[in-house]
Amino acid sequence: FFARGVLETVKKLRWTPTVVHCHGWFSSIVPIYLKKVFADDPIFKEVKIVVSLYGDGFDKPLDAGMKEKIANEGVKDKKLSILDTPSYENLCRYVMEYADGIILASDAVTPEIIELVRNSGKPLLEYQSPDAEDFFDNYNRFYDSIQ
Repeated sequence: FFARGVLETVKKLRWTPTVVHCHGWFSSIVPIYLKKVFADDPIFKEVKIVVSLYGDGFDKPLDAGMKEKIANEGVKDKKLSILDTPSYENLCRYVMEYADGIILASDAVTPEIIELVRNSGKPLLEYQSPDAEDFFDNYNRFYDSIQ
């Protein structure tokens, strides 16, 4: 509900984003909506999607009905089977399918997720310490590389 509401608000306000940057697992449904549900909408047609991953996994799986809920929103996708087991790792794997770029935004991202990201072939910005002198320059270069 939250993700779709945000995107519907963007449409109503007639904002045309260049980049949609999703932070953490809570926003993971946004890239799927953008690429599957809103794909033909002129406001979102050219948008690039960046996903930032954190060390915010969870011990228990997501609701077993998550896959069905996504399908009921109009997502017709063979890749949805990734969520047959709705774990944090599978959610990251699924959302990476729809990202144009991925950022490791925490030094606490698990080695398993880091390996998935590196093997995805997607543009990647490795973890950057906020104290680093070139922090903002690295982010700017990353954004430039996906556009």
